[in-house]
Amino acid sequence: MAMHVPRAPDRERALYGNCDTDTCTYPQGYVKRQALFVCMTCNNNGNGQLAGVCAACAFHCHNNHEVNELYTRRFFRCDCGNSKLSHQPCKLYPNKDPENVSNKYDDNFRGLYCTCKRPYPDKELPSDDDAMIQCMICEDWFHSQHLGVPTPMEENEADQMDMICQACVTKHPFLVQYDESSAIPSRPVENNAAASNNPPCFLTSNVNDNELHTIFLRDGWRNRLCRCVQCCKLYDDLNLTVVFNDDDAIQEYEKQALAKNRERALYGNCDTDTCTYPQGYVKRQALFVCMTCNNNGNGQLAGVCAACAFHCHNNHEVNELYTRRFFRCDCGNSKLSHQPCKLYPNKDPENVSNKYDDTFRGLYCTCKRPYPDKELPSDDDAMIQCMICEDWFHSQHLGVPTPMEENEADQMDMICQACVTKHPFLAQYDESSAIPSRPVENNAAASNNPPCFLTSNVNDNELHTIFLRDGWRNRLCRCVQCCKLYDDLNLTVVFNDDDAIQEYEKQALAKSENLDADKLLASSLQKLDHVKKLEVLQGINDFKKSLGDFLRDKANGDGVLTATDVTTFFADLQEKRKEQQRTTFMPPDNCKF
Repeated sequence: MAMHVPRAPDRERALYGNCDTDTCTYPQGYVKRQALFVCMTCNNNGNGQLAGVCAACAFHCHNNHEVNELYTRRFFRCDCGNSKLSHQPCKLYPNKDPENVSNKYDDNFRGLYCTCKRPYPDKELPSDDDAMIQCMICEDWFHSQHLGVPTPMEENEADQMDMICQACVTKHPFLVQYDESSAIPSRPVENNAAASNNPPCFLTSNVNDNELHTIFLRDGWRNRLCRCVQCCKLYDDLNLTVVFNDDDAIQEYEKQALAKNRERALYGNCDTDTCTYPQGYVKRQALFVCMTCNNNGNGQLAGVCAACAFHCHNNHEVNELYTRRFFRCDCGNSKLSHQPCKLYPNKDPENVSNKYDDTFRGLYCTCKRPYPDKELPSDDDAMIQCMICEDWFHSQHLGVPTPMEENEADQMDMICQACVTKHPFLAQYDESSAIPSRPVENNAAASNNPPCFLTSNVNDNELHTIFLRDGWRNRLCRCVQCCKLYDDLNLTVVFNDDDAIQEYEKQALAKSENLDADKLLASSLQKLDHVKKLEVLQGINDFKKSLGDFLRDKANGDGVLTATDVTTFFADLQEKRKEQQRTTFMPPDNCKF
């Protein structure tokens, strides 16, 4: 659904990042929050009772059905295979109670949404603006144009806000006082609660009927909630206490899911069973430091690849440096000779081209403190990596404010003040620079010696930490002098598009998703008898061969691929499959060959 939730592909990662797509969640009971799905095929062909299933059951038990995604729901237990869906046995956890009596269902489980009670997407009444927003109380979905109030500010700002629909505000009138137009000041919950054993209520008792409309709540609105005794009792009586806890926020669920996805982005390119030493100085790889070995060894700095971190240092204190460029695994060499490498023991005594800094000592930033810092804990200890020196910095020690919203800063590269001071020309590429965005190929192709469009003078006050928006490499000057400068400073590789950490993560996620698909295929094949398994594998091979031939023919022809070509390809493939079934002997399902 194109709803007000994280942008694809982040939205998909935020939804599925917390899901085990191979294990039914039923044994976990009424899960605090999980991705939920409705099988319209089963609902329409069954006994007419409403039912919902977890992500794993949607993929494994209803994979060829029409399945609607409800994003996430609170305190729901998977119905797959129970009395509501008894005609479709659950393949993952068949021993379920007949009914989950505490589950709550609404029209969304019928495929109807909003006050208009229409399906989504609506084929009969298509709209250019069919974005939907979920009420954080009732969890129904609403078309933005049917909320009765305009959505606030920019769309990307609305994405960071919670919405409570008019019906829920009318049911709980006190909520309207927390609308963004409210004059109630922001008060940290702990301060309000700790003021006394019975802090005073700071809500007014009167709410006008004309105020009972849909409201939007900015991120952090829970800190504005009154925590007096009367209000806390009211939240309990209305079953809203859980909803009003910070860890209930959909943003918290998405944050946890995206953190898991970050692990996939780090490890997706790793073979966690094979040491990378034979590959030499790897262009970019996940890198780790064993603090146990560094402290107990000869005091020399060393780094190890992911496989060695898992296999050779698995019971040690290991720090993750995320990724580093052109590093060769040190595990078991002269720096770590007291800890032999189990995966590739025949290493040279030293990797002379490796570069080390204080992060290999467990010290980061200009403050040279460990991370996490147990002695000086901070609520805001987020760290950002410099894309030149690859050191990590606390955001509050960069000397400049981080740009815009945190989620936007995550999409930008940062170059620390030390690197900008070392390479002053970089200051001219700061986001405040007036240098226009110029595609590299156009600049390079303009002539054999395109003119330099950098100024020669950089003021000392410009030598500060800079942030670079995605695509900043297209703004780099590619004149002969600048290209020579990049070579002399060993920055040419850094300035190539394929060096971007986002490119590494993209490749890692794609590889991880391919592995997930292979795992799902292998799992599905295990459930088939020998004959059916051969049929499926033959079908996959036929499809791959036919697709390869089709694309090769198009490339050798006019090179233009149209929708008609694709339709014709699949029609021909289906006809070929039917012909094979008519002319090829297939043994019965119970054949034992």
